[in-house]
Amino acid sequence: MSVHRLAAARIVVPIAAQLGWPIMWVRPGTVPSTTREDLAGLSPERVIVVGGDELVNADSFERIREIVGGRAERMGSDDAAQTSVELLRAFPPADPSTVHITPSHSAGRNPAVSLAAATAGQFVVACDEAGTPPQQLVDALAGLSPQRLLVSGNEEDWSSETIEALRAATGATIEFPTINGPQALVASLWDDHEPGGEIMVVGKSSVELLTAVVAAVSTDRALLLCTTNRVPRVYDEILTRLEPRHIILAASPTALPLRVRTALGEVVARSEGESATG
Repeated sequence: MSVHRLAAARIVVPIAAQLGWPIMWVRPGTVPSTTREDLAGLSPERVIVVGGDELVNADSFERIREIVGGRAERMGSDDAAQTSVELLRAFPPADPSTVHITPSHSAGRNPAVSLAAATAGQFVVACDEAGTPPQQLVDALAGLSPQRLLVSGNEEDWSSETIEALRAATGATIEFPTINGPQALVASLWDDHEPGGEIMVVGKSSVELLTAVVAAVSTDRALLLCTTNRVPRVYDEILTRLEPRHIILAASPTALPLRVRTALGEVVARSEGESATG
């Protein structure tokens, strides 16, 4: 996946998390050395490069093919809606009853929606908020027959043409979730998660968050997102309930500053103390 324009990555991540497939990052015109080394070491039977030339250009695609002995294929395009169609047809979700509809940009809570979808085995669609959605996307969603479409953002952000086309094609209930912000969304995902184990914490980088989603969901770990220099209060209740014995910081030290790391260490110490007392 490309770090350039993350809409395609947001679609891919729930699929990779459910399948347990590793993800690799490239730039449009560069395959970083770490990705080259990992691809060579894994020697995968199949590599899917997602996006068109603007996301992964021809030279980068050929470099990947050379590394893996020609076992690379391209899927999707530079248009997020078209990529949604191709991936939906190739990898139908485990739970087709709910589909997450997100805008093509990756601001706000949109990367966290991929985590919500991954935990439930659901699919993420990315498309433009204005105008009529492409017919191929409408047809693909109609074939899936979801019962609910969870639309990210405020209702006024989306054109009536887009919403009505999706409603008419699927017959699904259209919902605009009212949970405020990405951290509140993330906190709501772990009410049924078993306490006393390991959790992961990631910083505000969308690339780090999407990478961590695959690692956390495929290994059944809870994942929390910290976007400031403190552990947000919205996590107080869930951290108390989870009682983590070990916290994996899936981010650079600058992304999770000392104040955050210290507070998380106190959570682990408190959990260990309560376990010893019990």
